[in-house]
Amino acid sequence: MRFHLTRFAVATRFTLIEHGRNRFAMVLVILFVPVWASLAYLAMPDTPTRMRLRATGEALAPHGNELTAISGALNAVTLITGFMMFAATFSGSGFDRRLAMAGYPRAHLVLAKVTALALVSAAVAAYATAVICLAWTPASLCCSPPPCSAPDSLTALWESSSGPCCAGKSRGCSPS
Repeated sequence: MRFHLTRFAVATRFTLIEHGRNRFAMVLVILFVPVWASLAYLAMPDTPTRMRLRATGEALAPHGNELTAISGALNAVTLITGFMMFAATFSGSGFDRRLAMAGYPRAHLVLAKVTALALVSAAVAAYATAVICLAWTPASLCCSPPPCSAPDSLTALWESSSGPCCAGKSRGCSPS
């Protein structure tokens, strides 16, 4: 078992080093995510977009430019992750071929590529999340009032437990 784990760790380390050496991909990560999200935010109007959250049945009206910025950040993450994996596979294919011909197990090489892809994707997604949170901070879910159809006991619980961030928020229910 130790033999397989050592081979897998070595192959993963080499794959991650290959990703780190790709300067163009690093520049894309650092510059493309904030520029793309900012352009998406600035290009769309800030008029509310009405939608219904099916999980709770609640009607939401987030700003259109915020939705587009989040969508743009997700798009940037997928583009950069795909590019990084393609670049690492293309540039490292000769090295992988030499390792396989020398007797290195192919399964370890493939698992190392997939593991490196997952780690790089998580790192790029964390960076994109940090960039989006610098520009737009989502409201906490605990601060959203219960729907108008909620029983009075739930409403009283929400009103007593809501902190200072929820001060002044009303349910917006019309009296029946």
